[in-house]
Amino acid sequence: MQIKLFTIPVSDTGVFTDELNRFLQANKILEVENHLISNENGAVWCFCVKFIEAAWTNNPGERSKIDYKNELEPGVFEVFSKLRAARKQVAVEDFEDLKI
Repeated sequence: MQIKLFTIPVSDTGVFTDELNRFLQANKILEVENHLISNENGAVWCFCVKFIEAAWTNNPGERSKIDYKNELEPGVFEVFSKLRAARKQVAVEDFEDLKI
């Protein structure tokens, strides 16, 4: 897991926001924290992004598989595994409902 910090002035014309959005789209995002900081010089949004760097293959738009057990902390991976199993069960049940 890696961390990247972004600071975006409240008066941003979109340049800094676009940079943040490009980053979010290009990586596996685990968590985003944000805070509005203001002082006599103005106000800025501060974003702390926890992410896993996307591993791209030679085929555009296709990502290689990530071993989340190696990438996530043990407690986080346990929750991730439970959520993934629940999502799979819902998908199986939905698929069975579609059968004629």
